[in-house]
Order: sequence, then structure tokens, then C-alpha cells
Amino acid sequence: MAKTLLLSSGAGTGLFNSGTQYISVKNGRSGTHSTETPSQITWQQGGTFSNLAVRIDTNTAGSTTTFRVRVNGANGNQVVSVPASST
Repeated sequence: MAKTLLLSSGAGTGLFNSGTQYISVKNGRSGTHSTETPSQITWQQGGTFSNLAVRIDTNTAGSTTTFRVRVNGANGNQVVSVPASST
């Protein structure tokens, strides 16, 4: 299986204290949502997500922020944790 680079953009590159937020992995659905439904997409091909990475330029969050892939409404196996104030 060939590897593909997937890039996505959410609500900028800053972290703030705002509770759980959901971001779609598909470009064109940018922004964050307080519920999961608006960020859900149907993935058209089989495959495996790997090497999850995030870019953070500004971080004023007071605690660790966790990014994860969700599959069918459940946590997937890709997780990145960013400690408070880290970029």
C-alpha cells in the first residue's frame, strides 16, 4: 500500500483553554466544533492512519492538550499530547 501525506487545517495553530473541541481531518471543513457530529466525515478508501503530528505556534492552555483520531465515534490509535505552554 502506498503512503499518502494528509494535511489539514483547523482553527489556526494556537491552543487555548476551551474544553473539548473537534476538528475534521478533511480540508474544507475548517474550524472547531464543541460536538463531534459537524467534524465527522466518511472516508472513501481503506487504509491505516499513522504518524499523527500537530503544529502548535501559541499555547496558553493551562493543562496538557490531547489530539487524537476518532473512528466510528470511538478513540482510534493515533494520539499526540502537548504539555501546557509547550509549542
